[in-house]
Amino acid sequence: MNEAASGIANLIAKIKADGVEAGESERRVRVDAATREAEQVLAKARAEAERITAAAQADAERRRRQLDAELRMAARDFVFRLQERLSSQVLGPATSELAAQALSDDNAVAGLIVELLGDRASGSSLTVDSARRQALEAAILRRIGAKAIGAGLEITDEAGLGGFRLVRQGEHFSWDVSQDAVARELGRLVEPGLRSALSPKDPQG
Repeated sequence: MNEAASGIANLIAKIKADGVEAGESERRVRVDAATREAEQVLAKARAEAERITAAAQADAERRRRQLDAELRMAARDFVFRLQERLSSQVLGPATSELAAQALSDDNAVAGLIVELLGDRASGSSLTVDSARRQALEAAILRRIGAKAIGAGLEITDEAGLGGFRLVRQGEHFSWDVSQDAVARELGRLVEPGLRSALSPKDPQG
């Protein structure tokens, strides 16, 4: 091969080598750029996924708390209605029956009246059931004597009054020992325990 041909061959080889190197360099630049862009896209996608996940979790927690609050409110409403129903349909009749039984014994009621009167029979006022007036008067007479009633214990009657109401001399309030009053007091004693037994327990308490 002559010198000119060799020079041309060398030049061609150099151009080819330079072209390959330039192409490789450009390829690396493009690959690096594409890699960085892909990483950025991936990072954005991950951040968006995390944001969406966090928002979904926050929404789920908010819905859970809302549902929990609604369930607690529904439970309280149910218990309240149940308490009202038990009070009116069970507790009321039961306490009324207990009061009626406690006040059904004329001798026991007369004894209680005499104890409440103490030494203030004269000038005091007693109201009893019309149907039981004679029996109660007789029972009271046996305990404090006819002269005490004759000296000023005023006895009146009221139809259907279970028990009695008493106003002692010199006092401005009455002892309401009627069946209804006793039943109400019994109900007040029982209702707190009933409410406590029926009230839903706080799982966090």
